[in-house]
Amino acid sequence: GTTRLCIFFQHAKAARRLAMMRSLLLLAGMLSVASAFQVPAQGFPRQVCSSSALARRTARIALRSLGSAGGSPGLRIRPSLAGATMGLKEGDMLKTPETLQEMMVDAANAVSSAMGQGVKRISVEVPLPITGGTELDDWPGGIKQKYGTLRPMVGEMMKVLNFTREEMEAKNFLGYVDDAIGIWEGGDNLAVVCFPTTEVARELEQLAASGKTVVVVNSQFFIDPFSSQEGKDFDASLEKVYLLQSLNLKGPGLLPVKGVLLRTFPDPFTVARKVDGGDREVIATYDDKPERKILEELFFKDSEERDKNLSLFDRLKKIQKEASNI
Repeated sequence: GTTRLCIFFQHAKAARRLAMMRSLLLLAGMLSVASAFQVPAQGFPRQVCSSSALARRTARIALRSLGSAGGSPGLRIRPSLAGATMGLKEGDMLKTPETLQEMMVDAANAVSSAMGQGVKRISVEVPLPITGGTELDDWPGGIKQKYGTLRPMVGEMMKVLNFTREEMEAKNFLGYVDDAIGIWEGGDNLAVVCFPTTEVARELEQLAASGKTVVVVNSQFFIDPFSSQEGKDFDASLEKVYLLQSLNLKGPGLLPVKGVLLRTFPDPFTVARKVDGGDREVIATYDDKPERKILEELFFKDSEERDKNLSLFDRLKKIQKEASNI
């Protein structure tokens, strides 16, 4: 009897969760037009879809309303320096973009700065807001679904880089369409390519050899011993001019520690830890992108000192909160 009762409650909980999910998705669609350009960029930490996480994502689903890469007619984006890290030192507070639009303008400004210093092979890495995720998979539609999310974001960047509306609305791909390696050519002799893989390294090399500045957005260059030499060489030639990455690491006793890695050319790579109150305090800067192992050691040591007086109750509370988001 107890087993049947547990199963009943499990099914009831699942049904309530499904009903809530449908309601929230419907609400997101109704609000999409109003909130299209106010979607928080702070959604970059990956969260598996639960009923509570989904509630935080409904606004982000509005991203789809941006439609084509051209966005809304007549929109004018003002330059943003929200992510600027010039002169920041340990202990300073790092400001990160508050909206997707602001983030892409920051990325465009970084690209422009790099081009002004003669950089011709550029890498941009930005977090994607999860749109249409399920409890089992954040991206059930795979790379094509990610392309549908990234395309309007790239459009915001291309506007600042002086692409025409016609150039932004182009639907061209490198390789197979299903690989979703989009390419846009225009602006000041630019070629913007999203989700490129090592399989198209030769085409990217040809674009660069033609004199174009190649801007790679969210590269899929997963370099390993079996990667082609062309892919390895092109990946090594890219300058990471803009990078915004969420960090979810651990301190002593598996204490969850969150932070962010930000690089806006020509500034250094800046690592900041999220502190009480929601601010992000700078704990280190690097000339080159730090490896994962370095970041793990950095955050562990910072937590050893910063959290040494944290009570057992508060530690367990933080661990429990982190577990609820899995």
